[in-house]
Amino acid sequence: MPTANTPTTIKVISFDLDDTLWPLADTLAKAEEAYYQWLCERCPEVAEHTIESLRQQRREYLLDHPQHQHQISQLRVEATQQLLHGYGYDDAKAISEEGFKHFIQWRNAVTPYPDTKTVLAQLSETYRLIAITNGNVDLQQTELAGYFDFCLSAEQLNASKPMPEPFQIARHRCAVNDNEIAHVGDHIEHDIKGASNQGWRTIWLDHGHCEQGDIQPDAIINDIAQLPAAISALNNTAI
Repeated sequence: MPTANTPTTIKVISFDLDDTLWPLADTLAKAEEAYYQWLCERCPEVAEHTIESLRQQRREYLLDHPQHQHQISQLRVEATQQLLHGYGYDDAKAISEEGFKHFIQWRNAVTPYPDTKTVLAQLSETYRLIAITNGNVDLQQTELAGYFDFCLSAEQLNASKPMPEPFQIARHRCAVNDNEIAHVGDHIEHDIKGASNQGWRTIWLDHGHCEQGDIQPDAIINDIAQLPAAISALNNTAI
């Protein structure tokens, strides 16, 4: 691993999305509520469930269909279809697909952290920006789309961080060396360990929600606004 005295030219900055560029909890809660209300209006029997019991039903469906481990959108559609079949809906598939379209509109309605756009605008002047996400947000439907060259999702690749495939495919697409990419993320295992295992530089956005353990990121920040300085320190160049 390069030290503070070893110049390293970072050419690409890779970002996680949820809880790195925007907070996830409120957006997901609104999406789940909108989805639930839509389902209850379309299929009144669903009101027997709560949002949490529907979530549990999806977990149970995943146990029986582990092939959907990385396909969370398809998981939601098929689990809902199974539920509606149980209520006797012959058009359960069509309803489930329509319901997902309603859900994903709300899921894509993210609100970036206050300094996110400023930071991305600044960094994009010097570095190539990419994104790697385990979630199902469509980056192209957000206000941040224009800052990124591309976004890889677990659903596209059928592989989730910290598996090596997302990082390897991203590096191949960027046509750079592993140590020329810095990955920024909030999840110590998925983001920091996963990227570090591939020889990437790592910057942990620590919200104080998880323990660091024995994983050693190259830099730790507590706010996205601190990222340009962290990148500059790693790169031994001024931004």
